[in-house]
Amino acid sequence: MSNVSLFTSVNVLGAILVLGGYVITLMIFPEYRTALWGGVKGTTQSLFTISMLLAAAGYLVFIFAVLLKSNPNSANTEAFRLITCLSLIFLLASAIWMPATVAYIGKQHVFLWILAVSSLWITAAALISLVVLFSISDIGIESSKLKTASIIGLIYITFHCLVLDTIIWVFKFPVR
Repeated sequence: MSNVSLFTSVNVLGAILVLGGYVITLMIFPEYRTALWGGVKGTTQSLFTISMLLAAAGYLVFIFAVLLKSNPNSANTEAFRLITCLSLIFLLASAIWMPATVAYIGKQHVFLWILAVSSLWITAAALISLVVLFSISDIGIESSKLKTASIIGLIYITFHCLVLDTIIWVFKFPVR
C-alpha cells in the first residue's frame, strides 16, 4: 500500500470512528448530551462549538495538502509514515473520549474518568508531535503558502484539543 493510500485509509477510517462514535453515542444516550459539556455553559459553550468547527477545518486543510498537494516521489518516506502514524494515534484517542466520558457519567468509576482524560492528553500529544514533525519534514508540498496554512490549521486544532478540551473542559467537569 502506498503512503498516500495508507494516509487516506487512516483518515477515512479515523473520521468514521470519531464522528460515527459521536453520533452513535449521542443517539443511544441522548440524556447525556448536556452532561457531556461538563461545566462549560452559555457563551463559553458557544465558543467551544465554533472552535470545534475551526479545528476540524484546520485538520481538513492539512489533509488536503497531504493528499492532493504532496509529491510522494519527492517526499521523505519515513516522515510521511510518521505523520500517518501520528494521525492514527490522534484519531484513535479522539474516538475513545466520548464513549469513555459517557461510561463515566453513567457508572462513576474512576478508571473511566482516567480513560477519558488520558484520551484527551494522548490526542493533544499526538497533535503537538504532528505539528512539529509536519513543520520540519519535507513531504513534497511545493506551495509554501499551503504548507503554512496546513501548519496553522494543525496549530489551531492542537490549541483546541490541548487548551479547550484537555485543560479547560477537564478542569470544569464535575468529577464525583
